[in-house]
Amino acid sequence: MAANLKDIYTLELITKIADDWNELLPELNSKNIVSAIMDETWESLELRERMKHIANVCYRGMNIDYPAAVELMIEYAKIHKGFEYLFLPDMVEMYGQNDLKTSLYALKELTKSSTGEFAIRTFLDQDYETCIEYLYELSKSDDVDVRRFASEGSRMKLPWGKSVKRLIAQPHDILRILNQLKTDPHEYVKKSVANNINDMSKYYPDLVNDTIELWQKEHNPHTDWIIKRGARTLIKQGNVRTLELLGYTSGTLDCEVLDFSLSEDTVKMGEISHLSYCLKIQPKAETNIKVNLIMGFMKANGKLSEKTFHLMDKKINGTDEINGTKKYEWKDLTTRKHYPGLHTFTLTLNGTRLAETSIMLLDNN
Repeated sequence: MAANLKDIYTLELITKIADDWNELLPELNSKNIVSAIMDETWESLELRERMKHIANVCYRGMNIDYPAAVELMIEYAKIHKGFEYLFLPDMVEMYGQNDLKTSLYALKELTKSSTGEFAIRTFLDQDYETCIEYLYELSKSDDVDVRRFASEGSRMKLPWGKSVKRLIAQPHDILRILNQLKTDPHEYVKKSVANNINDMSKYYPDLVNDTIELWQKEHNPHTDWIIKRGARTLIKQGNVRTLELLGYTSGTLDCEVLDFSLSEDTVKMGEISHLSYCLKIQPKAETNIKVNLIMGFMKANGKLSEKTFHLMDKKINGTDEINGTKKYEWKDLTTRKHYPGLHTFTLTLNGTRLAETSIMLLDNN
């Protein structure tokens, strides 16, 4: 795998893409396709830009009408499967907006070799009712890739995908699709359904809890798997109803915090903090417990932004002593920048905050 994902498109792969198009359409000149793809702009393009650039060059090179081009794409996709061929659905998105029926058919077929989840979003914006109904019908498909497409294409917060306001505003349309898929045995589909539910929980936590309660009546192991993975954000947030639905006792258990401490009071960037915790829990009956750490990170505006870290998840029956340690390395990430100031550590049990401590991150200058 290339260190930078956009570099999967090597000269060798681009040449193969062009040569294989040439086999299906002899009028194409594969050398011209390669040179047009790897033009003076190529090095400056990021991954998705490269995919769309390849789509543009290959489509224009075919020089045939759209329905004929779709049949050629589908034929090409039968022997070219994988992430690197995502430029095929991109062709549909870029050139098929005036032929919705053909484009939806194309995305259904092309998703079997790459995925149509990104391209469908442009068509959802264009004709929401037709597209959301089409995705619902696809959720009944015998093909696992097509069923996953029905879920993935209807997500509220699809990574890399454009936002579709109607999906966010009309969650029941999505649930209609997910209700068809909630007992699906294939992990590929189950992961998508769970991610879809997790997206929804960020906008409609009460609706997701209602859905969890309803789905639990299935008593289906595949549905249970989806529920637990799909509720992960609500669990981390300590949503009391979610925790109750999943068997975690709400409120404070009979619990004593024996230790919750940091090994140092101050720290600098590049150093590591060591946290220790110890709880004595005395449940009245067998119960599930989830112990989390909430870190409050000082932001540039002087306010704290909280992030939850999992510490322990287990079932206990009778008095139990829970203890452990957690290390945190103070280094900037692409998703998190650290600022000098007071940072907090909070210990939670089944969503209830039990204890808090803090540390001062010093300015390295």
